[in-house]
Amino acid sequence: GAERWDAYMGACGAFLDLGLPAFIENRFDGECARAFLPFVAAALGPGAVSGTGVATSWPLRPHGDALAEAFSGNKMRALASFQDLYVGLSPHGNKDKIAGGVLRKTAPAVFGLLAALELHPTNRRSGVHAPIGGFKAVADAFRRLAEDVGVDVRCGHTVTKVTETGVHYVTDSGERHFLPSDLTIVNTDLPYAKKSLLGEDIDADAADPEERYDWDDRYDFSSGVLAFHWSLDVVAEALETHNVFLIADDEESMVRSWGVLQDVGISAGH
Repeated sequence: GAERWDAYMGACGAFLDLGLPAFIENRFDGECARAFLPFVAAALGPGAVSGTGVATSWPLRPHGDALAEAFSGNKMRALASFQDLYVGLSPHGNKDKIAGGVLRKTAPAVFGLLAALELHPTNRRSGVHAPIGGFKAVADAFRRLAEDVGVDVRCGHTVTKVTETGVHYVTDSGERHFLPSDLTIVNTDLPYAKKSLLGEDIDADAADPEERYDWDDRYDFSSGVLAFHWSLDVVAEALETHNVFLIADDEESMVRSWGVLQDVGISAGH
């Protein structure tokens, strides 16, 4: 119940207090030093939540394993783990993989800091915030900043190939161009970029490379994001800025709901 949730949030808050400045902001200062001992206490302390004597919140074990000891109810476990979706990983470990798969597609328990970031009742970093005007306002602000320093922003173009000397692209009207470049930063998904923009089988001498959409499937990539875009013709009055929908009627359905992100061979409870 509430006591278990508060204990779990306490551990997640300790992970957040060190994890955010040290590993996300790359700061190693007095704030990190003050947060270090609480982090160690949360990571190595006995099972304060489950009473098992096991370090329930050991940060490198599968997140789902820690939650199984912390909470008996599936909905509580689902509530404390849905944030793993933000980083494209499943909380449920795979018993056939080393360390339950935390080196591959299983979220480690330290990602509980994401739950604290959204749900912790007192942590000063906690809260769900949205930009006024939506995220388009953020993109527009970045564009203005870029243009203020002389950046030429070109929209409506499709990049067809990236080489060491520049970028091939085609406009919406079908015109093909080459833009010389000393340095090109590619921000598309890595499997797509390697195969469709940088692939060795792309004709390097082709004056007008064609658009192509292929993926490099030689590697086992995790998901960067799983997004659904809805188009509605009604106003959804019941929805808030941030909404959570949980599939947790039973353990099997809860684990199965993460199937798109998991390694093959996963089973409920692992």
